Formats: sequence, structure tokens, C-alpha cells
Amino acid sequence: MTADGWKEFHLVAEPVEREIAPGMVARLWGCNGQSPGPTIEAVEGDKVRIFVTNRLPEHTTVHWHGMLLPSGMDGVGGLSQPPIKPAETFAYEYVLRKSGTFMYHPHADETFQMAVGMMGSFVVHPKEPAFMRVDRDFVLLAGAYVPRVATMTDFNIWTWNSRAFPGRVCKNLLGSDEPAPPHSAQQESFAGSL
Repeated sequence: MTADGWKEFHLVAEPVEREIAPGMVARLWGCNGQSPGPTIEAVEGDKVRIFVTNRLPEHTTVHWHGMLLPSGMDGVGGLSQPPIKPAETFAYEYVLRKSGTFMYHPHADETFQMAVGMMGSFVVHPKEPAFMRVDRDFVLLAGAYVPRVATMTDFNIWTWNSRAFPGRVCKNLLGSDEPAPPHSAQQESFAGSL
């Protein structure tokens, strides 16, 4: 937390590689070296400042899906903010007004950017811990990986957290003796000072 009371997070939008099924490596876009991007966690009422650095070959933005926030922080390039050009950084600043599980994704060339994995989760815990108490949050982002974006194909591959099932992870979760792969179905996350 900064001296002025803001919880800061850093997202780097960049190309990533992800094994979505055994032996099937996909070239995706994500944040902080993973797709989906890291799960952001904070508490209702927190002031958050999220720096987004663009290392993609085209402009992008981040839309905070379902959150109540000022229009200028809504992440719609050309409407509520200028697009984040390659090699630029944009700072989103707002107060978390409601608790819940949300997602973030681009509103810049979203047909392509979301199809290649540009999304992540944002968990806002209630200010009052007794409200809607849960033991633990498990976030699964469903997606449809299309091997050739903008090409009409007869199929796509349904994924959860950029993993296709069944596969080693699924078998491991169902009690197989196989070891889990290096990145399990539970995605990495980072949290502010809860």
C-alpha cells in the first residue's frame, strides 16, 4: 500500500505461450506471463491503482467487467480513455464500491484479443467478513480457443483458465496417481494487503 492509501497492482499485457492440453502449446496474449492474467484480490472500499503496461504489437485497454467505477476508468478505447499504445503504460485508479467476483478484459480489438486469452479475474472481498462468508474462492474463466482467429473453422477448443479438458490436470483432480503438471488448473494470483 502506498503512503497515500492506494493498493497498487501492475499488469503487463504481452504475448505468452501456454500448454492448453498435453503436447498442445498455444501462442496466446495475457498478462504477467500467463493467460488468463493473474487474479487480482482486494477488499470492498479499497482504493486501487492498477498500472497496465502494453507489450503487445497493437494498442489495448482493460475493461473492468461489472464493476462500478468512473467512466474514464472503464477501459473502452476511444470512448472512455485513449488506447494504451505499445510500450505505453496507463494507470487505472478507482475505489472498489461493491464486493464480488469480476473479470477484466480488453475493449480494444476485443474479437481478437479476447480470443487469444486477454482476460483475468478480480475478486473483491466484502468489507464485512461475515457478509456472504466463503472459505476460499476458486475462479474458473471459460473460453473458446480458436486455433486460427478470424478464420471460419468447424471447431474451437473450450478451455477453463486456458486449459482444455480432459487432460492430465483433469485426471489429477479426479484422483489419478499422475503428478500434476507445473501449472495446475488453479491459476496464480496476487493479492493486495488484505
